[in-house]
Amino acid sequence: MNPKRLFLILSIFGLTLLVFIYTDSKKEESADVNFWNYDFSEVKYTPPLDGFADKDQYIPNPFILKRYYTGLKSHPFFEVSGVDVESKIEYKYEGGYPVKNVFIDFSILKTRTMSQEDPSLLPKFSISTYSPKIELGNDGVYEKTLLIGERTKDKSSRYVLTENFLIALQNYVIDKFTNKLNSLRHRQLLSIGDDTLIEIKVKGESNTYQFEDHGKGSWLKFKGKLEPVDTTLFSQLESSVKPLSYDLYPDDEIADGFAVATKLTSGVPLWTLEFKTDQNQITTLLIFESISFKGTHYKPVVRKVNQWTESPAYIKEDLFLHILQLTKEIYDKPSSDQTQRK
Repeated sequence: MNPKRLFLILSIFGLTLLVFIYTDSKKEESADVNFWNYDFSEVKYTPPLDGFADKDQYIPNPFILKRYYTGLKSHPFFEVSGVDVESKIEYKYEGGYPVKNVFIDFSILKTRTMSQEDPSLLPKFSISTYSPKIELGNDGVYEKTLLIGERTKDKSSRYVLTENFLIALQNYVIDKFTNKLNSLRHRQLLSIGDDTLIEIKVKGESNTYQFEDHGKGSWLKFKGKLEPVDTTLFSQLESSVKPLSYDLYPDDEIADGFAVATKLTSGVPLWTLEFKTDQNQITTLLIFESISFKGTHYKPVVRKVNQWTESPAYIKEDLFLHILQLTKEIYDKPSSDQTQRK
């Protein structure tokens, strides 16, 4: 082979190899690495103080996130709790997917950079006693503390001080603490996951409507004895009940606060809705007298999941009335065997 041609081929190969090695090393440099693996059940959030530059970006009030394990086969249950600033009333709601992700993200904490703490340089990264603070621990004892600073130059991450190290966490890890507090709450009232609904009860002052699943979606109504339900109507009832969600929280802008919501739900409920699953989870909705906000009528609701009781919130009145109407129609409509006997 021509020596010049061989030299050219070898040069191209060598250059390609160098580019590959350099590119791969840059990927390794920018890749996230595990900073810690840590199992915890509580997260305590403290908002930034007035001296923090990005103070307005963060949730302004402190709160606590908790994770409960309710059984070997069940999924963990998440809670968001705190104290309402205006009324000083304690509140707690079920935590949604953002809360679940907080526990995932901080259990295996990944960082793009890591350097030993230098106190003289921390102000450069907006890290001080004014910074937002996240604490992790168990049973009220917090073992790890993270102070949040400013964004990195490329805006993809935020500087964080923890365990005497300056690290950089990707934005999605911290962004849960920059949205509205309500975004952490789970709005859906019937959270059954992969469980199967096997019983529905709707109880009023003088009437009780009871439905039972006797296998493979074969629902019966109890009217002194068990009778088949109208499948079309019952399907409409299920479709109305399962996605039922809170429309308004007491601390939403148009609501009148926790003091009003607490007063509205302090008496005897007008209706009680009870849902039971095949894993013996019982969700109870206590429905109270209506109230109007900005021309829309709402029903105050207190939700219970087994022994756990949630703070009050609101659903739209027309949604509840639709569920009640379907319930009565299913109960009042004669079953197919009764129609045949007639």
